[in-house]
Amino acid sequence: MAEQLRYFVVKGKLTNAFLVVQNKTSRVVYLSLGRDEELQYRQARVDFDKLSAKTKVEYELNEREQDNKDLEAVAENVRKLMDDSAPIMVDYEYIFGTEFQKRVWSELEKVPSGQTVTYTTIAKNLGSPNATRAVGNAIGQNKLALIVPCHRCLPASGATGGFRWGPVLKRKLVRQERSLKTR
Repeated sequence: MAEQLRYFVVKGKLTNAFLVVQNKTSRVVYLSLGRDEELQYRQARVDFDKLSAKTKVEYELNEREQDNKDLEAVAENVRKLMDDSAPIMVDYEYIFGTEFQKRVWSELEKVPSGQTVTYTTIAKNLGSPNATRAVGNAIGQNKLALIVPCHRCLPASGATGGFRWGPVLKRKLVRQERSLKTR
């Protein structure tokens, strides 16, 4: 049996969000960033095909139907998250990731808006101080951008570090959060 998913794009000031939600629950299961909607769709398709091969669950991606109040509410909350660094007000679920990756992502969720943390700190918080590289790899596999604020994690050197959507967007997101916190 196939898992029915809906996808849509939320346009923001700094970037757009490509969202995939479960049809039954309206929970967000995937959030990617970027302006190129076709590229985002193709990447989502690749990611869900890999997940299908791993889990033996077929994921069907369908466009959002018009006038769906639940999805409109999700879209508005994601818009506020992107543009105003508002607290997360959407239901979401991890369907990607290993147990270790999910633990890393849960640690990232604790980092307040406008603040940053190092990969080393996350590793120490998990009780694995030598797992800095594994933490970095887990963060790089995050499929819930902004909800799991991977942009808030930096190398101990203070450099920008990696970010699937590029270092420029990562710096802009952190800068936006900091500026909104000081208002």
